[in-house]
Amino acid sequence: EMASDIPGPVTLPGAPMAAGQVRVSGPMPARGGKRRSGMDFDEEDGEGPSKFSRENHSEIERRRRNKMTQYITELSDMVPTCSALARKPDKLTILRMAVSHMKSMRGTGNKSTDGAYKPSFLTEQELKHLILEAADGFLFVVAAETGRVIYVSDSVTPVLNQPQSEWFGSSLYDQVHPDDVEKLREQLCTSENSMTGKADKYYTSK
Repeated sequence: EMASDIPGPVTLPGAPMAAGQVRVSGPMPARGGKRRSGMDFDEEDGEGPSKFSRENHSEIERRRRNKMTQYITELSDMVPTCSALARKPDKLTILRMAVSHMKSMRGTGNKSTDGAYKPSFLTEQELKHLILEAADGFLFVVAAETGRVIYVSDSVTPVLNQPQSEWFGSSLYDQVHPDDVEKLREQLCTSENSMTGKADKYYTSK
C-alpha cells in the first residue's frame, strides 16, 4: 500500500490535538535564509547618514583648499621676489617671502618708485584709494611758494567734516592753528629751497 503525500490534518491554536497532528502557531521562516532589516541594507550598500556626512565634509574641505590656493597665488603675484622666480615656489616659501617683503617695506618706508609694489590687478586710482582708506586720512598737495592747496582728496570730508571745496584753492595757513603758521612756513620754504623744478609738496594727514 502506497503512502499518501497529503499531510495530516492541522489544528488551529487552542483546539485539542489528536495523535499524528501538528500545531502551527505562525508563519515559518524561509528555508536557508534570515530576514534582513533596512539597516542591514544601508550598512552593506554604504549608504545612509554616515555616507552623506562624509561626502559633505569632503566637499567643504575641497572648497577650503581651493580658496587657500587662490589666495596664496594672489599673494605670490604681489611679492616681487616670488614673481621673479622661474619656478613657482611652494606655499610655505611664498608665505615666508611675503613676511620678509613686508618687513623690508616697513624698514625702508616703501621708497620704491618702479611700480613693482603695485599688484597687477589694481589700477593706480584703486591703489591710492586703498592707501588712503588704510591710513584713515586724506591727501592734499600744496604749492610751496604760496601755501595754496592745489589738490585735496574727497576723504577730507569724513576726517575733518569739511567739504572738499573749502580746501581746494585755499591757503594752508588758513587751515592750521595760528601758533603753527610760522613753523609751517619754515617747512614749506625749506622744501622749496631743496627742490628743483616743481615747488609742490605732498602731504597726508589724519
